[in-house]
Amino acid sequence: MNHRTLTTTLIIAFSITAAAQRTMVVTDAETGVPIRDVQIFVNGDDNNRIVTDYKGEFIVPDTAGNLTLCHRKYEKRLMDDKEFADTISLLPNYNRLNELVVKGKSPKINMNIMAATKMAALTAPHPKTLATFDFFDIFTAKKRKKTRKRIEAIKDY
Repeated sequence: MNHRTLTTTLIIAFSITAAAQRTMVVTDAETGVPIRDVQIFVNGDDNNRIVTDYKGEFIVPDTAGNLTLCHRKYEKRLMDDKEFADTISLLPNYNRLNELVVKGKSPKINMNIMAATKMAALTAPHPKTLATFDFFDIFTAKKRKKTRKRIEAIKDY
């Protein structure tokens, strides 16, 4: 074999194995911002774990059949190899609602509800003040005194 042929064969073999990996990016589904420190488990194996860098990028081997993406602030996502894309979006946790079960009873309708309210208002003790002072009452007392004097003066005529 020729030296050139051997070099070309090695370069092609190396490029094929290098192409057997895929670079992907994990982003926030709402903002599109890359997410760092996402843990990716390849083929459900806890020992085969990849963590995204500060740009949200990670490299997946070509042998990956499924991925499990986990982050504490985002929903866990399981993906098959058919769903693989260059960009993977994760949903934030606060958009998720846990299961909610609501049970209720129909209210009992009381026809005399207004009558009961009126009776309660009538029987309630009214607050009494200990001392009252009205500034304008001073002037009305003087006026009453003058009016009384005039009435007495008119009676004498």
